[in-house]
Amino acid sequence: MATHLPSDIAATLTSGGPERRLQTLRSVTDLFLKQAGMLHDEQVEIFDQVIGQLAQRIEAYARAELAERLADLPNAPPDTIRRLAQDEIEVARPILERSPRLSDADLISIALTLGRDHLMAIGERRDLPEAVTDVLVERGDAGVAQVVSRNATARISTTGFGRMMELAQRDGALQLALGEREDLPPGHLQALIRMAGDVVRVRLASLSDARMARLVEAAVERGATRLVDQGAQARRIEARDIEEVTLRFQRGDLTEQDVARYAREGRRAQALAALALLARLPRSIADRVFVDPDEDLLLIVCKAIGFSWDTAHALQRFRLASAHRPYDAERLQDSFDRLNPETAKRVIRFLHAREPITAGRTVQ
Repeated sequence: MATHLPSDIAATLTSGGPERRLQTLRSVTDLFLKQAGMLHDEQVEIFDQVIGQLAQRIEAYARAELAERLADLPNAPPDTIRRLAQDEIEVARPILERSPRLSDADLISIALTLGRDHLMAIGERRDLPEAVTDVLVERGDAGVAQVVSRNATARISTTGFGRMMELAQRDGALQLALGEREDLPPGHLQALIRMAGDVVRVRLASLSDARMARLVEAAVERGATRLVDQGAQARRIEARDIEEVTLRFQRGDLTEQDVARYAREGRRAQALAALALLARLPRSIADRVFVDPDEDLLLIVCKAIGFSWDTAHALQRFRLASAHRPYDAERLQDSFDRLNPETAKRVIRFLHAREPITAGRTVQ
């Protein structure tokens, strides 16, 4: 539906000087901001025409001022917003970083046509979807990828992570930024550690340890809830089975082969007790290693104490079968093979430091 401008404003647009246009723009913008929450679409369209035409005839500093004032409005004049978003970067930045008026399609179009500064500004936006970050990292350099990576609310696809890994090969800052992301696939984190220089490698290894430690701690918390309702009779039976294994451990004849055999025979309490004793696990982890849905916890423990994949395989099949979950042996073996033994040991030492083991209490 066509709209028409008031005659006095139309006159300013056609014949007013620079100062008059700027003052009119500020006045119209003031009026719009005061009424924005009450305006319907046709009224916003009128403001869009006026503000947009005035904005085309003012200096860049004034357009930057206008962009800052409109950037956070959900119903800001849409055409004006799109023009400001494609302006020089000092004008466009607040719009690209914050304006809810820009759609994903708008952002993709801008990312495909404008330069590095605009890409970096888009990368600062909250809640970027994968469709947008894919374009940013494909067109951008390592600096753009670093901005996207440090944006914790940005969602990154598998393709996006792959491109960022390519860009990170010669960029330590990007390697660290990627290493700090909680959603980075584990294989990528290990690849970052391999490609990094000495100084960056130390920091990435620390991030890797902390990440696995958080995984373990989360497993402990989840497992605690599941174990609250165990019955007294089940606990007595389990205590008897644990005592049997503990006596074998004290005699020095408990081995990795026993752990694997207990698992293959479905003897849960014995398998868990034997694993805990041989690994000298904290009580909290020992009780939960078989019930947490995240398979990495058990892989870390097995790798840390030098168990073979065959033993880890037997334990994983046993624990997953009880939960009726699909068993992906190839994926789990790949994760196990990639896991660095020293890293796994550091995670276990971290757990010991947080929850020291006292003699005779490991698997009571």
